[in-house]
Amino acid sequence: MHTSETAVQTLFIRLGQSKSTLLKEGLSLFIHHFLMKNTEKMDDATAVKLKQRVKMAEQALAVGVS
Repeated sequence: MHTSETAVQTLFIRLGQSKSTLLKEGLSLFIHHFLMKNTEKMDDATAVKLKQRVKMAEQALAVGVS
């Protein structure tokens, strides 16, 4: 949450270019199970920011999917 959006996007684009489907699926599962699980307990601004970052990460991971 503290790094820039560009850094997050760059990281997940590089991971998305990986041929490992298992890695991508595992990251997605981890994000949804552990990070998104408690958004209702967060303040609204933090929850919105996290949801935006997760959406951006998922789109970046999908870049390498063919």
